Amino acid sequence: MADENAVIVNVLDLPIEWRHNITPYHEVRDPDLVQQLRASMEAHGWQGPPLVCDRDLYEVNQDQAYTGSHRIVAWALAQDDPSADMPCVFIQDIGEHYSIDLGELVEENFGNTYAAVEQFVALLPSDVAEAYGLDNG
Repeated sequence: MADENAVIVNVLDLPIEWRHNITPYHEVRDPDLVQQLRASMEAHGWQGPPLVCDRDLYEVNQDQAYTGSHRIVAWALAQDDPSADMPCVFIQDIGEHYSIDLGELVEENFGNTYAAVEQFVALLPSDVAEAYGLDNG
């Protein structure tokens, strides 16, 4: 279910889906940031870019996020619901916009998705990578 207070920054005007069952890219590295984001989200809803995800990457009914590891946790806490829907755009849609095939990059990197995503981000215009939070690693 969409957040009625959401202000989503979507510079490529890609389709946004509100999804749950999203795996963060990495663990929480800054618990204070999670609490700051949670407070903001409780007061203002989702603000900023959507998560950049890979739709059901491992075919386990779960999307892989490449951005927003702290936002995923903060949103679940703010909504008091670990399965709360979050706004996502899909990395394949970004790739299609710039003729970048993530699948090919994964193959070139011998199945190493992390290396492929780093290469993918390096091929994007820096302002687009920054706008979607892909420049943070």
